[in-house]
Amino acid sequence: MVNQIFSGKSIVKYLLMAISCFFWIYFLISSKLTMHSIIVFDLFSLFNAMNTINFILFLIFLPLTSIIVLSVILNSKKKDSITYVTIGLALPIIIASIIFRLNIYFILFLGMYILAHALFCFIVTKESKLTLYNYSTECLSKLTVFIIIAVLISTIIFILPNQREKAEEFQVGLVNMFIAEDIDPWIDTSYAISRQCTSSNLKYIMSSNEYLALSNQTDQVSINFTDFMSNLRKDMESDKSSQDIKKLVPELNTPQVKIKTLDTIKKIPFMSFIENNFALFFGIIFTSLIYSYFSIVFLIFAVAIYLFNSIFKEEKE
Repeated sequence: MVNQIFSGKSIVKYLLMAISCFFWIYFLISSKLTMHSIIVFDLFSLFNAMNTINFILFLIFLPLTSIIVLSVILNSKKKDSITYVTIGLALPIIIASIIFRLNIYFILFLGMYILAHALFCFIVTKESKLTLYNYSTECLSKLTVFIIIAVLISTIIFILPNQREKAEEFQVGLVNMFIAEDIDPWIDTSYAISRQCTSSNLKYIMSSNEYLALSNQTDQVSINFTDFMSNLRKDMESDKSSQDIKKLVPELNTPQVKIKTLDTIKKIPFMSFIENNFALFFGIIFTSLIYSYFSIVFLIFAVAIYLFNSIFKEEKE
């Protein structure tokens, strides 16, 4: 059995799994895509990272590793396939961890990544009435669940120690993504609310008996005051452009007001919920995106199972 596991044909299985696994780790790291840029919605950094050859190659080699694993399982005895998969994935991950000095959270995910594929060995059987492609996509959909669980657990563990700080980074990133440095629309809205309140107050005052009595006075002070109130009411009821608002209340467009605006937005109840449950919230959102990616890419890459089946000769149980 030992000779069979380390025979010349077996070495090919180890090499293909190891090379593919090492490559996707390398290309992910070299693409400069970081968890921080995802959390804070740093669109510039995300675009620069995703718009690289390295990131595209990462997207290719990541699913390709699982396709190779599936082919190895289909063409090996079940008890041997566990050895093939465990060694074939563990060796490149250990080497990558040393060379690239991977952080503990990424190593944790990679450990669960190995476990997911090891469990995969117990799910795959050689007997199926489906075509090879359909059966492969069915098996890969189950593997996707294992990988998603690994992503969710490692993401939550990564965020939990500094959940509040990362939640604040997320909130700032979310706000900046929508308004950035331009808070003019928020200033306009703030002024519109203020104008409506002022108009209501003026209407109430000017309809009071005290004001009506004052408006009947003929002395110059009373006349000036009632004229001032009438003009103020007309001014409040007239429409104004953003430029007019900036001229009327230039103090609104200051760093202090901008900071206060951001603080107010972050006090929205939904934001408070995110802050208190950010690890779980972000973990679910992030894994949903990963799940969508695997669901699509496995449908495409499953055709490669024919290529690797032609490389690996099937062994009878």
